[in-house]
Amino acid sequence: MQSLTQTININITNTPTIPNAGELAGSSGPLNSLSTSISNFLSSLPPIMIALLTLSLISILLIIAHILTRNSKTTAKRTIHKVTTTSLILLPLLTIPTIAIISNTHPNAQATSNLSSVTPAIDINIYKDTLTGPTTKTANSTTTVTTDNYSGYTLSAKLNQTPAINTTNNITLTLNNEKLTENSINIYTNETNTSPSTQDHTIAVTVPQDIQSGTYKYNITYDVIDNPSTTMQSMTKAKCDALTLNETITLRDARDNQEYRMRKLADNNCWMVDNLRLELIDGMQLTPDDTNVPETKTVALASGGRANGSNFTSSGYLTIDNTNKYSPNYINYNAWRQVKPDDPNMSNTTKCRTDDGSTYNVDSKTGCGYLYNFYTATASTTDNTKNINYYPAKDSICPSGWKLPTGLLALSDKTNDFAKLDLAYAGGNGGSHNLANPDTQNLWLSTGVWQGTFGGDYISSLRDQGSFGRYWSSSVVSASNAYSAYFYGSGVNSGSGSYGRHYGYAVRCLVI
Repeated sequence: MQSLTQTININITNTPTIPNAGELAGSSGPLNSLSTSISNFLSSLPPIMIALLTLSLISILLIIAHILTRNSKTTAKRTIHKVTTTSLILLPLLTIPTIAIISNTHPNAQATSNLSSVTPAIDINIYKDTLTGPTTKTANSTTTVTTDNYSGYTLSAKLNQTPAINTTNNITLTLNNEKLTENSINIYTNETNTSPSTQDHTIAVTVPQDIQSGTYKYNITYDVIDNPSTTMQSMTKAKCDALTLNETITLRDARDNQEYRMRKLADNNCWMVDNLRLELIDGMQLTPDDTNVPETKTVALASGGRANGSNFTSSGYLTIDNTNKYSPNYINYNAWRQVKPDDPNMSNTTKCRTDDGSTYNVDSKTGCGYLYNFYTATASTTDNTKNINYYPAKDSICPSGWKLPTGLLALSDKTNDFAKLDLAYAGGNGGSHNLANPDTQNLWLSTGVWQGTFGGDYISSLRDQGSFGRYWSSSVVSASNAYSAYFYGSGVNSGSGSYGRHYGYAVRCLVI
């Protein structure tokens, strides 16, 4: 947290003249305003600047002393000359440790949101002989904040002291219509990276008719603090743009409180680096507020509920009206289906095990995640009638503000999301290639920045675990196929693999 202080001087007089004496609490005037301005200026500086200013001032004083004593004849002056000469020689050697010490002890050293300025002092003049009852006067105040925190910041204010001689005068201060006390109140929240962000505020002072003449001084402390990272749904492209390359943060899915890591990669997009693990259960509603869908959809179990001979361990329908509006003949394409690779009902030889670093991504927060058919991954956007080559599904079961990556969008296309990610690394060609180049190995494999998981896939059973990672794109090939990305130990296909839409693949999302 980083703070600056503002002085409010309430001048009560009988004539339109601000008093020069008779202050009831503290001092005001030009010298006090100058002192406050200097204090606020120094508080806003980064530690290294304060250190350099301090060392510069010491250097100037030593140089002056050195010049004044260089021709001295008295023993005392010669001693001063020798001391200043030695100090000038040693000063550069002390510069680095001094900067380090000040940087480590400066209270604002860890702040990423910086309150760079605030109106330092405000005078509010009230003329006692015109008062006919409680009177309110207002003044304007301005704050400027810079931030590199992708979630923005919150600005708060409080009275950092109560004037000793004011208990009987019933003076009330408000800031943006909120009463100021010793407790902090939030006066502005910025949820995006905006630098600098300047805000105007209104300060109001209410005094009673019988108030005594004099100057009443109040100090308001403004605090700025970084907003914490919270949900997947609160993430935006602007916040992603504010991150540095390979910066990783952990976010929570508001739908089920599952945590996922997100990382900004070389294509300047923010990708999930954990597989989606959203469990669709009977009666669950996916809304536009929490899911990448334009209208609320309800999850309904198929007849017989779990498994019961179907290809997936759980199946049903994503509907708007809770009815099955698709022919059973196309159930492999139109029913939602999911499988838990680590389901305890599956055998130990087939379920996903995340305890083997050479086979699975042990850093993953979600293990192998869930495997979904294409209809489920696209939140019922596409049905069996879609037979348009390269048709991109518009919706998905990704959190709101996120999407399924696009796969092949046209023949020889290199502009889809998976291809652009591959091309951002040396050795990538936006299509199929081996992983002989360390840069692409360090992208796709579990040891790379995308941290792919060898979760395999699911058709009539779980297969290829420990050897393949397969992920849906949003791009349709035909009524029966869709594009996917897949990789294995020595090769990758970045978004142009065409496979059956009833297959179960993993899902990763990226910020829209």
